[in-house]
Amino acid sequence: MKIANKYPITKGRKFVYTADEKKQASIKELKKFFKYYTRFKLPLFAVGVLLIFIGACSIITPIFTGNMIALFTDDFNGNLILKYALIVLGVSTVSNILGFLLNKLWVFISTNSVFYITKDLTVRINEITQSSFDNAESGTFTTRLYSDVSTVGRAPLDIMNFIAEAFTQIGFVSYTFSLNVWIGIFMVVYVLISIGLEYYRINLRQKNRKVIRKVGEREGSFRHENLRGMKDIKSVNATENIIQQSMEITKEKLEYEYTSSKKMNWYGRLRHFALDIMAFAFIALCTYLLVNGQIELAVFMIAYNYRGRISGFANYIVNIKSYMSECALAAFHLNEIFDETKYPIEKFGSVELENVTGNLEFNNVTFGYTEDTTVLNNVNLNFEPNKITSIVGLSGAGKSTIVSLINRLYDLKSDGGEILLDGVNIKDLTKHSLRSNICYISQSPYIYNMTIEQNLRLAKENATTQEIEEALKKANIYDYVMTLPDGLNSKLGENGIKLSGGQKQRIAIARAILRDSKILLFDEATSALDNKNQAEIKHTIKNLAQNHTIVMIAHRLSTVVDSDNIVFIKDGAVYAQGKHEQLMQTCKEYYGLYVEEDLTQTQN
Repeated sequence: MKIANKYPITKGRKFVYTADEKKQASIKELKKFFKYYTRFKLPLFAVGVLLIFIGACSIITPIFTGNMIALFTDDFNGNLILKYALIVLGVSTVSNILGFLLNKLWVFISTNSVFYITKDLTVRINEITQSSFDNAESGTFTTRLYSDVSTVGRAPLDIMNFIAEAFTQIGFVSYTFSLNVWIGIFMVVYVLISIGLEYYRINLRQKNRKVIRKVGEREGSFRHENLRGMKDIKSVNATENIIQQSMEITKEKLEYEYTSSKKMNWYGRLRHFALDIMAFAFIALCTYLLVNGQIELAVFMIAYNYRGRISGFANYIVNIKSYMSECALAAFHLNEIFDETKYPIEKFGSVELENVTGNLEFNNVTFGYTEDTTVLNNVNLNFEPNKITSIVGLSGAGKSTIVSLINRLYDLKSDGGEILLDGVNIKDLTKHSLRSNICYISQSPYIYNMTIEQNLRLAKENATTQEIEEALKKANIYDYVMTLPDGLNSKLGENGIKLSGGQKQRIAIARAILRDSKILLFDEATSALDNKNQAEIKHTIKNLAQNHTIVMIAHRLSTVVDSDNIVFIKDGAVYAQGKHEQLMQTCKEYYGLYVEEDLTQTQN
């Protein structure tokens, strides 16, 4: 396969599967999802009954068809031919009606199974710890939510269909022995050879399937990130580099697929040639039996009319195993999401706080994202209610880590100190007590591809239009929203692509204001605002501090000079704290940063 040499494939890359992945075809993986199918016991029973009747119809039809065709060439009987034709028509009509009912039940069961599996999977994914997301590719979860769920959702019905079809074919092969023992033996041999040929074909197809899937997941993750980061890619002129990497991944996937297709094509021709020889052997056998009077023409017509289905029978036999392995593989990937050793979930306590005042304390907090790193070292802090506490310092000092720990996006180890909310360890709080009382506004807030109103209702579903408008006014973006043709009903695009950075931050701030959590965490939440809007948002935050605990992370010291307490973080520890005037006199690092920022603004 010729692919532009400008994008050479990366050499030497191999995908190694773990022991768990090698045994993932176990049907036990699929059994874990049976609870979703057994919700529909009566429809499942009806499907089984319909499959039996449809199978019976598929056996009856070729028998009468063969006898009918034989009557055109031997002892012609018009009345009997019409009688057989009416029987075939009646059986086909019944089969079609049953097939229509079967399809309705099929769609009902599979659709609802997919719904409930997707629901539980979505809930589970939202329970997974942030560190697990940090270490996983986004394409992994996307594939499992769509492709794998669909495969597992329809699995029981497809397997039932396979089994019903297999029994139908077994019934006909058994019937051929009553016609003629040699034809029966030939059919058995034909089935066995077809199964062998099909089994080898399936194994050949499956050989590279897992590898292609992994490459596909990596390709999906990369393309997803490419689309999400398009603006940044263009802004740093990295387009060619991204295209290069994208094409390497794509070419790698295509190379695997091309190699597999070549093998499949070669074997496919060989397989068809073998089946053609078998077809010739069948004609030769039946000719011999006819000439020697061992069978009648009607027997030959019945057997010949059904012979093509035997090859399909072999496909069904082999595909039952293959398809069940595919379903088990998909189930394995879904079960991984529910495996806490693979993807740990957030754990919450049982303490429910009432009338939260918003007092936060860090007691000897030490934390690192990995075993061999330390981001925060023995931090002791107090965030008082109805006051603004700002955290400043150089990049990488640990400022954002502090707010991430407050909201329990990451957890402290048992010897890593404690964080208290109103005197209660946040690990002991229920999810509702913690998350409903803390609202986090990041420097890069995610805005959903919804309307402005829908984005704000994520924070408070039953908010009135007046409350939404008031929140937008406090965030200083109401006037802009009203200039849009659709106002509150304006769609914002994926991640708010239609908004500037400052507008996205103000929408996020409005969302936080509407949520009205007792503790508000601002992580560089005014970084994308100009001086005028920054001053107005500062005024809004100051008003919020009258009945909220405000924690602000800032690089621009001009945004925190009015804070009640400013904490200077250095190398993961509290280096100094106090009001702006105090730090200007006692902390050289703070003074230096402030003067440097002031000079930069003056020069600009």
